[in-house]
Formats: sequence, C-alpha cells, structure tokens
Amino acid sequence: MNILFATIAWPENGERNIYTDLMDEFAAAKHHVFILGVRERRCGKPTECLQENGLQVLRVRCGNLQKTSILEKGASLLRLNTQLRMALAQYFTAIRFDLIIYSTPPVTLSPLMKKLKTRHQAKIYLLLKDLWPQGPVDLGALRKGGLVWRYFRRQEKIMFQDADFIGCMSPAGVRYVLAHNPGLDAAKVEVCPNAIRPSVLQPSGRNRIREKYGIPLDAVVFLFGGNLGKPQGLSFLIGAIEALGQHPGVYFLIIGAGTHFPLLQDAFERLKPANAALYSRLPKQDYDLLAGACDVGLILLDKRYTIPHFPSRLLSYLDVGIPVLLAVNRATDIGDVVERAGCGCVVEHGDLQGFVSAVRYLAENTGQRQEMGWAARKLLEDQYTARLAYDTINRRVAPPGSHDSN
Repeated sequence: MNILFATIAWPENGERNIYTDLMDEFAAAKHHVFILGVRERRCGKPTECLQENGLQVLRVRCGNLQKTSILEKGASLLRLNTQLRMALAQYFTAIRFDLIIYSTPPVTLSPLMKKLKTRHQAKIYLLLKDLWPQGPVDLGALRKGGLVWRYFRRQEKIMFQDADFIGCMSPAGVRYVLAHNPGLDAAKVEVCPNAIRPSVLQPSGRNRIREKYGIPLDAVVFLFGGNLGKPQGLSFLIGAIEALGQHPGVYFLIIGAGTHFPLLQDAFERLKPANAALYSRLPKQDYDLLAGACDVGLILLDKRYTIPHFPSRLLSYLDVGIPVLLAVNRATDIGDVVERAGCGCVVEHGDLQGFVSAVRYLAENTGQRQEMGWAARKLLEDQYTARLAYDTINRRVAPPGSHDSN
C-alpha cells in the first residue's frame, strides 16, 4: 500500500520517537510510506522533501505550534491546512494513497484529511494522542461553551466521524471517546497504544555518564524527562524536591523543554537545591544514555484532568528497564497498567506526603527496584512494541486476501 502519515511531531536530525518506529514497521512490511510533517518557523529552515531511512519525508515550513503561546499556536493552526495542502500538491501530486494515518494534536487537520480521503478513495486511521478541547478546559485555559470551545469541539466531532478507525492510547481512552460521543460507531474505536521498537540493552557505563553530568555516583536518581508544560503540574515536583532536600541519597534529574521550563529555572535559582539538576532538551541518543544511568522514572499528570492522558515518556523508562513512580489523576489508567505489571508505584497528583513516601520506599529498597526494572522491560516487550501497534492497524486496513510481507 501507499501510506501517507501526517503529524506535527515527526522529529528532525534522524531522531526516533513513537511515530518513526511505527512507520519503520510499515516500511519493513514492504509498504510505501510518505511522511507529511511540519518544520516550525523557529527552525529557520525551508520546506523540503528528503529521503530518510527509506521513507519520503516532506517537512512543511509553518508557524510555531509547540512549546509556544496559545495565541501564536492558534494563528499557526489557522494557516496549517492550507500550507500542508499546497505542499502536498507540489511534492506528492502524482501519488495515490491507499491509507491515511494521522495523529492528534491538532484536531484541525480533519478538513484536509477528509479531502484526501475522498480524492484518493483511501481509508483513514486516526491515532488519538490528545483530547481537545476538553484538555484546556480542565486546566482553566479555555471556557467550556465559549466560541473557541465550540469551534474545536465541532472539529473534534468531524474528525471522529470522518475516521474509518480510531486508535486510542489505552482502554480508558476508548471508554472516554465513546461516552462523550454518543452515536459514534463503537466498532471503529480500539486501543492502539503508544509504542516503540525496543532498544538492544547495552552496558550503560553508569558511573562515566553520571560523572559527565555531575550526578552523585551513589545517589538513587529519579528522572523526569520530556515535555515541561502545564499538563504535568510541575509545581508539585518542585514541592517534592524541597520536601526531600535533607533525605540522603535521593537526587532528582529534570530534562526537557516546554512552556514551563522558565518556571523550573526560576525555582532552581530561588531554591538552589543540592538534590536536583535541571537540563534543557538533550539529543535523543544522549537522553537515552542518561536515562539508563538513572534508577527511577517519573510521570506527572495534573490532578485537574478529566481526560485519560497516557504519556509516551513511559516508554523511555520501560526501554531502559527502570521502575516508574507516577503522580497522576484519577482519569488516566496509566497507573493501573504500571501497578498490574509490578513495575512501579502510583500516587495521586497533589498528594505530596504520599509521593515523598514512595520516593523514600524506592530509594531504600534496592532489590525491589531491580525487580520492578525487570518487570518494566517485560511490559514494554509484551504490550508496547511498534510491531504490535503495526499489527493492530494492519488488521483493520489490509486489503482482503493480502498477507504481511514479514
């Protein structure tokens, strides 16, 4: 099949993420894969189409969409469909697509995807990674029932109706979509989780890596890596770092970028914590090496959320085989997954005493951490590989009588 995959999260510079790994699986199965991605204005690079790892990757110059203000993001989204449509006409005009896969955010790509579906007589598989506009409503950034809310909610409904299949990140996502969209065909909504190609585990060179970044060699290191924004409720993490300032052997490492990175910078300048370090985004390869030299991965989700987020940062922790400590809300089922697999601990976001107790427990129980780490890697290999995600989609969209090439 000729497959068009559209996303605003296709990485630059040969880095990997959940989307590159999934599309590599399609390519390995002898499908012809074409990527429609974006190149934000801050990159300072033009639109271009390149061959990358056997895939045709079209990066379209657009306004800034991520880690920016709501106003700039909104203005960029209004222009995005037109920019993508013009680039497709210039670079991919002779290609007939059999399958269109695209991811949220944003929900506003649906008009373009519907036009492509009609023109190419293609199927659409939607990878639902975000729920707009309810997410911003939960955090107080958008008023439910207002003009902006009505626009995005209408776009969301159209997106769901136009998709032939909808892949949610977890069972809670499936339940949420069906409960809030009466009349939507339940048969087309399923779990298609965040997934990666597991790395080949290598000796970590733990002490060498820790020395490079000035991390105490004998500390139990709790890593929080990835997007640093409002959804994570980072004031809670700052409170935990303060509360554990006198606990020997506990060290927090925060690595990432996002709208709340300045908030963390201000907190670190004010508190000057001896038990924590803050770094801006690192290259994926460097981050993975550093993650392998840590002991516990952290996941935070703001307690105000009523939508079932399932952060993909979980996969990087599972990949290097470290346990996970989650401070999350009641809407998500990511904590249930971790607890059932025996690879971590879960507290409710906002429960500082419970979080501090969990940190102490993990810091003081080396054997338990090791067992949880083994269970973490097993969970990845059993449930969250890109091959399993590929199989989920392929079962839905493969032409009758076809068979996998692998």
